[in-house]
Amino acid sequence: MYTDAYHLERFFISMKLLIVESPSKAKTIGKYLGSEYEVRASVGHIRDLPKSNKKAIDIEGGFIPRYVVPEEKKKVVFELAKIARDASEIILATDPDREGEAIAWHLLDELKPKVPVHRMVFHEITKQAILAAAENPRELDLDLVERLGDPEGDARRLHILTRVGGHELFVDAELVERPDGHERPRHRGRRGNPPVLIGCRSQREEVSDARLIDVTGI
Repeated sequence: MYTDAYHLERFFISMKLLIVESPSKAKTIGKYLGSEYEVRASVGHIRDLPKSNKKAIDIEGGFIPRYVVPEEKKKVVFELAKIARDASEIILATDPDREGEAIAWHLLDELKPKVPVHRMVFHEITKQAILAAAENPRELDLDLVERLGDPEGDARRLHILTRVGGHELFVDAELVERPDGHERPRHRGRRGNPPVLIGCRSQREEVSDARLIDVTGI
């Protein structure tokens, strides 16, 4: 069944797969935890919405996002899935913020492990902090993943709003002068697009309903 020394060793030894975001963190944390843990890095996000808006969001189905693994992350996901199959437990130790929680959720949803999964959070990379965090894991905070609010986070609802409304918003070159002199529309920052788009549509409706009066100056 096992054709290499790595898998043969894991067959006899219970192994916990711990996933962090950064390869440098993985190397350091691995030294602290010892041979019971296999520490690997997701190298940031492992999934994203497709570039095509039509493929990204299932609007008719209830605004369901269709996340995919980008080509450049397929090897990372393949390796994580391969190791996860031999793990007795998976610990998601991504960064302790909303984005980190979202990355942990994407890992869970993509790997679909059949073993217990826990969330590990630490705020400093010292042996004492890592060992304490390993002894006190928690469950994944789905409320944090779903919650809308932090513009720097990767809340799924904000991601969906950005793709549905944000990419429709462009600013005319006459309104935003480009330093290179090229007369082409420039895309606005995606994070602010949904509220700006809603405001623009509301303003258009008000203008279309307004009575226009010709006023001649005295």
